Amino acid sequence: MLPISTSILLVEDDQSIFDLVRDRFIQWSFDVIGPEDFQKIIHTFIEEKPQLVIIDIQLPAFDGFHWYREIRQDNHLRRIRGKGY
Repeated sequence: MLPISTSILLVEDDQSIFDLVRDRFIQWSFDVIGPEDFQKIIHTFIEEKPQLVIIDIQLPAFDGFHWYREIRQDNHLRRIRGKGY
């Protein structure tokens, strides 16, 4: 069961898709966080501490797999499982 106030880090470079997914999660009472700069995804993750991370696989510069591996480098975050879309 998810905590009452569950935050989601949504990483999507297509603004229309980001808005669609964000709006749906907000309708379901989730807090949605989106990084302002794709180079600062890890910083946003550490600062916001979301309970769920959804990362687009095809991103500019580095793909979603790269960011997933970066997140998993932190010993405290190794329990995170990946699911690509």
